[in-house]
Amino acid sequence: AGRHRLDLPAVLGQERVQGSGAHDGGVHHLDGDLDAAEAASDAALATDGIALSRRIATYGVQLVALRRAQGRLAELAAQVDLLIRDQPEVKGWRAVGLATAAAAGDLDRVAADSDALAAHDHAGIPDDYTLSGAVLLVVEAVTGTGDAERIARDLPLLDGLRGRLSWVGTTTLGSIDLVAGRAERAIGDRGAALQGALDALRAEGVCVEAVSPVFETAPQDLVDQPAFLNAAARVRTRLDPRGLLALLKRIERTLGRVPEGVRFGPRPIDADILLWDGGAWRDEALEIPHPRLVRRRFAMAGPLAVDPGVPLPDGGPLADAFAAIDAASQPVRRLPATEASLH
Repeated sequence: AGRHRLDLPAVLGQERVQGSGAHDGGVHHLDGDLDAAEAASDAALATDGIALSRRIATYGVQLVALRRAQGRLAELAAQVDLLIRDQPEVKGWRAVGLATAAAAGDLDRVAADSDALAAHDHAGIPDDYTLSGAVLLVVEAVTGTGDAERIARDLPLLDGLRGRLSWVGTTTLGSIDLVAGRAERAIGDRGAALQGALDALRAEGVCVEAVSPVFETAPQDLVDQPAFLNAAARVRTRLDPRGLLALLKRIERTLGRVPEGVRFGPRPIDADILLWDGGAWRDEALEIPHPRLVRRRFAMAGPLAVDPGVPLPDGGPLADAFAAIDAASQPVRRLPATEASLH
């Protein structure tokens, strides 16, 4: 028994667990309350009567998810290595081992171990209920190496799982699409950041009703930088504009945007609210329509592709504002789907 213990207070050191605790912890984790998730696990472990194997499977995985979300996954490296050694038949622990190695900065081990997992058509990947969590951890770890060849080899593991959260029992390791988007960006997939933002909105319960094509546009204001990709989506949400703006800013940070970056300079993602069916909105943090919307053809191209008749709050057609700007002064090129497409 001692060989299989993980270092959560009493997770595997005492005979304590209650099935509902795993569910409570999973719900708190989904809500983003990691302290409450860990407290739910502790409370559940105060009850006697559960087999050691289930304690490892249920609370071991939940601890992995919590430490990953907390940025503390490297703390589990030694314990996970013991599980890999003592439970070689449980393929999922090898995926966790990749994740803990990546978190600890041991990228040489990530490369070597991922190669071993990929041997014989990825025979080292589990094919049971742990599949979605295991492949998420593998692709995430390999993406951290920056090795485009290995990333491209392992990224197809997520095929068929996109559009959903990963699950191992009652525990989620998060959005498959967010990890896929990071991997795609790492191997130079144009439009991957835009798709990542859409996937993140869906993961937060926002209904994406329609998405425009992708447009390539020359930079404005700060012109000495590469061309930008732009797109627009029509979404439906219960959030008010301020709540949606807060969500967009969180998504930007998740996708790698640094708030202190150069104004109008290069950035991995820039998500704005352009129009709102409630009309106009203005407070100290947000203005709708976006204050530069009708001065920028690239900002208007996306909404018009989604709905050519979309009006401004004053009733005037957005199309008229688009047509009023000389196309040569602000060129906008619609990319073919073979170059970039969104869903």
